[in-house]
Amino acid sequence: MTEKVLKVAMTLDELYAGLGEYRYRFDSEAVLQGAIQAALDALGFPYQREVRLDAKSRIDFLVGAIGLEVKVGGGLTPMLRQIHRYLAFPEVEGLLLVTTKSSHKRLVSMLQGKPVRVLHVGGWL
Repeated sequence: MTEKVLKVAMTLDELYAGLGEYRYRFDSEAVLQGAIQAALDALGFPYQREVRLDAKSRIDFLVGAIGLEVKVGGGLTPMLRQIHRYLAFPEVEGLLLVTTKSSHKRLVSMLQGKPVRVLHVGGWL
């Protein structure tokens, strides 16, 4: 791994660990996104919400150079297509997927030469 990829992976791991300390109560994706935003605020991670990458692509959060996508439900194949699309943008140097789907945990740790992590937050409450 290059030094840049290692640095992004370290920051990605810090984000994963920080958000992983929280327990999320939600009944919709919007509520889960709000809870993640509150956690990011409490952790002091600077972020942007609903970042438009192009006319077709809008990622839920951009935390520095790390994309953060929230998925409540949905299949593995559509999620993979979306993540590959996001990782193609140079401003997204790594990605954290926060998901309720256990099947999403099978995502590999590197895609398109960029680090990827999956934070499984369980099911709906």
